[in-house]
Amino acid sequence: MMWTSLSKLMTLPDDTRIYCGHEYTQSNGRFALTLEPGNAALKARMEDVNVARQAGRPTVPSTPGT
Repeated sequence: MMWTSLSKLMTLPDDTRIYCGHEYTQSNGRFALTLEPGNAALKARMEDVNVARQAGRPTVPSTPGT
């Protein structure tokens, strides 16, 4: 079921706004970094996420192109 949902999301244009019900970007990113600590794109994204969250800003909506 999850793969079906993700497959649908992958067909959307890169600028489609995706809203989720909860703010999990920061915790999910921390987990992802434990799996891919050398991923430069992930590190850069997490720097942006951390700045936004420290300023009290949400990280959602997101886009498939983000």
